[in-house]
Amino acid sequence: MKQQTILTNIDYCPQELVIELEQLGFPVHTCHEIDKHVVIFQSITLYEAQKWLRNTKGYEIVVLGENFVGGPYYADIFTEDGLINRATPYDSYEEALCNGIKECVVFIKENNSLA
Repeated sequence: MKQQTILTNIDYCPQELVIELEQLGFPVHTCHEIDKHVVIFQSITLYEAQKWLRNTKGYEIVVLGENFVGGPYYADIFTEDGLINRATPYDSYEEALCNGIKECVVFIKENNSLA
């Protein structure tokens, strides 16, 4: 029996973040066919954004819990030069990852404007 994965709203980037990621070059338009109609979704999972930032921009976002049983959770942002940011603590892994992605986007935009 195939296991089904159910994603909830906390697994996706908020719409404002999707727009910012698209401005940095993330391809957000994905087409799906539903009842013989083509539907275009503008949604990105947190994992997709994290992976894209790592593979295309060189930023690794690592979420760590303070202990093995849970939070608080921190999103550390690394480049090949080392740690560039440690976000504030958050109650959930997804909240920490989402805010780590937001911090990373801000950092990329600030550095692009300095170049």
